Amino acid sequence: MIAGQRYVPPDLGEEVLDRVSRWVRDPTASWDPLTARQCEILRLICKCLTTPEIAKTLCVSVKTVEADRAEMMRKADVRKVEGLVLYAVRTGLVVP
Repeated sequence: MIAGQRYVPPDLGEEVLDRVSRWVRDPTASWDPLTARQCEILRLICKCLTTPEIAKTLCVSVKTVEADRAEMMRKADVRKVEGLVLYAVRTGLVVP
């Protein structure tokens, strides 16, 4: 509260609007959005980069990429990387 009024920080407001707009487009969409790094990893997966190539591109370890990929699969409720690619297309993260 600021001066008796509710205050929503701009970054939080954007996140809430993004979640709501995704839910409006697809009511089955997850309310647990991907992080910025996970989105970048998913875009690189969609460009057919390997895990070591993604790690090198983002200056992170292979284990970090693997952990983020596993977390994305949990959030998207998919079991294979192909499911992540479909998730990226369905949510508009990448354009086919």
